[in-house]
Amino acid sequence: MYTYNNTGLLVFAIILTFYIYFRQNFKLNNNHTLLQLEISNGSSCVVVPVMKLPLCPRYWHFQATACISDLKLHGKIFPTLTLQWHDLIVTNTLTGQELKPPMRLKLYNVYTVVMLQRLLRSPTLVVSAFLNHYGYAFQFDIEAIQCETISFV
Repeated sequence: MYTYNNTGLLVFAIILTFYIYFRQNFKLNNNHTLLQLEISNGSSCVVVPVMKLPLCPRYWHFQATACISDLKLHGKIFPTLTLQWHDLIVTNTLTGQELKPPMRLKLYNVYTVVMLQRLLRSPTLVVSAFLNHYGYAFQFDIEAIQCETISFV
């Protein structure tokens, strides 16, 4: 049933799949610092990447009102997560450059989308922001319950 041509095509497809998988993982992990959101309802959680930062965490200063709200999932084929940061400002301490995280996050992972759909239906939701630096997590709290001015270092 399998001929030489089909076997070669199958081997090519497997090699291509591994190449794409490892390239994507290397592309996500080769940057120094990644700002991520952890969205949880107490029994399950999902982590959503927000933006890459080119330097180590100690060179970034985070200042915001302590509120992440209006989490909504839009789209079926190419879903995006929209949210309100309420003036989160990320400042580079070396250059003084200010960055604003995006309010629309494109989601490419099917598992993340399915988990977000389940989580957004739950009555209670906790959203935490943290930095991932070479696999180590540095968490700072942004609670969605009360909005007061807080500075995160």
